[in-house]
Amino acid sequence: MFKPCFTVRLYPELKYPSLPVGWDTLEYMSNARDFAYESKLLTRYIWLGGWRNLPPLLTWIPGSLAVLGIDPQLFFKVYPPIMVGLLSMLSAMITHRLTESKVIAITAALLTVFNPYVLGQSQQWHRHVLGLVLLTAYLYFCESKAKHLHRAFILVLGALAYEPVAVLALFLSIAETLLAKGKKKLLFSATLIFTLLVLLWYVRFPQTPVMALTPSGVYVAGNIEYNPATALNYTITCLLLLSPSITIATIWRSINVRTKLTIALLFLAFIAPALCVIAPTDQHRWFTILLSITTPYIVAGLTRINKNILAIATIPIVLLGSAYPFTENGFEHFRIWAKTPLDRASGYPWKLEPALKNLSDVEKIAEIIALQEGVVLVSLGLYPQIHLYMRNPTNIVPLSREPTLIMSIAYIAKNNLSKIITVTSTNMSRDLETFREKPDLYNTTLALQLGEEYKQFYIGIESVRVELLYRGTTSNIYIVEINKTR
Repeated sequence: MFKPCFTVRLYPELKYPSLPVGWDTLEYMSNARDFAYESKLLTRYIWLGGWRNLPPLLTWIPGSLAVLGIDPQLFFKVYPPIMVGLLSMLSAMITHRLTESKVIAITAALLTVFNPYVLGQSQQWHRHVLGLVLLTAYLYFCESKAKHLHRAFILVLGALAYEPVAVLALFLSIAETLLAKGKKKLLFSATLIFTLLVLLWYVRFPQTPVMALTPSGVYVAGNIEYNPATALNYTITCLLLLSPSITIATIWRSINVRTKLTIALLFLAFIAPALCVIAPTDQHRWFTILLSITTPYIVAGLTRINKNILAIATIPIVLLGSAYPFTENGFEHFRIWAKTPLDRASGYPWKLEPALKNLSDVEKIAEIIALQEGVVLVSLGLYPQIHLYMRNPTNIVPLSREPTLIMSIAYIAKNNLSKIITVTSTNMSRDLETFREKPDLYNTTLALQLGEEYKQFYIGIESVRVELLYRGTTSNIYIVEINKTR
């Protein structure tokens, strides 16, 4: 089933042959080029504006190919279809192992590739999908009673591929060590130690504590604060999507104990934000992993109950799900969450299309920025596009919103600067004229931006100078300068 499922995911890539699909994909390409520019065994590179200890596997592979002259854009054209093909194939293999039926195995592969909530992960979460594929491979090895060396190797690769899978690999290594005997126990003990060291490196220990007591409660590395109502609503919707997993109860005794542990760990991580406001989990990622790995077990469970039910469920899922990869606006029909607990999960499943629209404009902006000194403010949406053409852009600061004149002035004031470069789609020259005509509006807007620090960092509008450096089709470049002598 690899080829058909590979082809399904390949279609969006062929639809946009000259542009990469997805937003995070641009950062993956940039990191591969960073690796080619400055190769590191410990892959500490800039990711979305800040230094980060990145899981190395998906930096080493495209980065090494970039050293050999293979463009990362070509790699990330074929990589998502390959991963989707492998994931679907592994789902089929697990199902075949449990049911001994090729037809049911094919059904599992189809339900994997045509489920928009599974396929949507491949739009831009490339480390996530790599970790998911390796985790699914580990479960297959467990179900097929593969050699302990194979299981240990997959756990090591999973730890090097993706942070959440590294967490799972840690607990699974503990389980493997407890279940093993003789030399096998030594092997999994070594896997456990390696995985622990990798996780500590990811969280930047000892600079960042793994756990600490704070005024707001216990801090655990990776803590995220959730809105209780949003997290609960999101969790309920996810539980409805996971409801078919009840059928796994019919085969629970026949599946491997390591699979049971994996499902239990994933469910606990997914449900944590609904149980406590501050949780060390990215709920959306844990949910999508859980949904993906339970698919073959749900299919096997439904087969045990009634094959006709499975057939009735498969046909509409495949027909409706095909709208996601093959139609222009099909993705809109699968957006079932009114609100998501985290902004980065909003709009899921995302449209399988490029985030980069105007290649020449971005390239020109990056060329101009490279010649400038000092801080450059850009929107978070534009940052990965600029990073494509600049290596180690330490002076670029991405903002969650489109930079405005007020935001630029506030940044200058708070950081004791005299000028900055701002890349924005807004007309800052016009905004300056408006604020000079209406100083009360300026003062009020600046007060809202600075908050309690307004009096401490106040800058009069008469001291502000704006110069247009470049006018593009989508974004402009301005110099914002403060004359502190006035």
